[in-house]
Amino acid sequence: MTTLDDKIRSVFGEFAVDKGLIRRMGVSGDDRHVPSYVMDWIVTYTAKTQKTTSSLERAVQEFIAKHMPAKGEKERIRFKLAQGEVLTVLDAVSVTVKLGREVRYLASI
Repeated sequence: MTTLDDKIRSVFGEFAVDKGLIRRMGVSGDDRHVPSYVMDWIVTYTAKTQKTTSSLERAVQEFIAKHMPAKGEKERIRFKLAQGEVLTVLDAVSVTVKLGREVRYLASI
């Protein structure tokens, strides 16, 4: 007999979110204030590669630390970008284009 969870996963695939797992894990984005729909996506995305709840929780915390900078990490990110490092940041980004002889793009996170 197929469970309701199995039916949901078969119909919705990667769009199915296990809200119970997220509540049981008690993961938090500390001062990052991660919206619930973003946390749902992170946990669902990360759960594909993790076998245990503890490894999943650790992987989620690592993902958040790597891709969602805390408020006090502005200078660290700026330094990494100045060094030519490529970063993937999951946050609101605003871009301003300065027109002139040289077009300049200014981004703020």
